[in-house]
Amino acid sequence: MTLEKTLRANALFDVYGSLLTPSQQDVLSCYIVNDESLGEIAERLHISRQAVSDLISRALAKLEHFENKLNFVAKLTKVLGQVEQKAHLLTTDVNLARRITLTYTDLIKSLED
Repeated sequence: MTLEKTLRANALFDVYGSLLTPSQQDVLSCYIVNDESLGEIAERLHISRQAVSDLISRALAKLEHFENKLNFVAKLTKVLGQVEQKAHLLTTDVNLARRITLTYTDLIKSLED
């Protein structure tokens, strides 16, 4: 799985994971969160690698279905992007305010001399 797909699956699992069956939650947690291989999961659960692959595929499809209907991850991503923008602007404004204060302080000192 590519990094982009892994990040998306992780976000979907964080938001909608509790809506999956316990076995789907367990397998996806092992695969996405713990980065276990299909073989490791299959060995632990005493099932075939193909069964693990099928479970993962069905669970991911279910997560995508939830997102298509509810759009919580898309909305969350949008809000987080806006928060990051505001935080950057705030940092810029604070730095600007500091520079202005220093400039005025220097100006007042030079006028006093």
